[in-house]
Amino acid sequence: MLTPKSTDPVVETGEVSKGFLGISMLELDMLRSVQRLPEAEQRILEEFDGLGVLIERVEPGFPAERVDIRSGDVLMAVDGISVRSIDNVRAQIGLRKPGTTVALKIWRWNESEGASEAFLVDVELGRLDPKLSYQRQVALLRLAGFN
Repeated sequence: MLTPKSTDPVVETGEVSKGFLGISMLELDMLRSVQRLPEAEQRILEEFDGLGVLIERVEPGFPAERVDIRSGDVLMAVDGISVRSIDNVRAQIGLRKPGTTVALKIWRWNESEGASEAFLVDVELGRLDPKLSYQRQVALLRLAGFN
């Protein structure tokens, strides 16, 4: 009797392989509740009206940087699906295989022109290394004062 080949990457390789952009994000709703924000974040909140998450940091050498996504951009949608929260982005990206190309809708404020633009960019997902993820979490906990 023949057994069908598994399409589950965990069964095939013995490990979980998740898509990865290489960004850190902040919830816009959370930022709206903060009394005093840095000028750049305050300007984004004044100018942006919609759903999305603020891209706080773009990690050098990872997929988001390679397609010129920048700190201060707002991620509005992944493959046409609106972004409502950081967890939503993590689910949409993390469930896809590394090497998959996704279309991101980005909003960007251009200070020198005094105007915003929304555009689509295709990005090929990288592979989330669980070891790096764990190491980063430990480093963040240490920064927060947990040992």
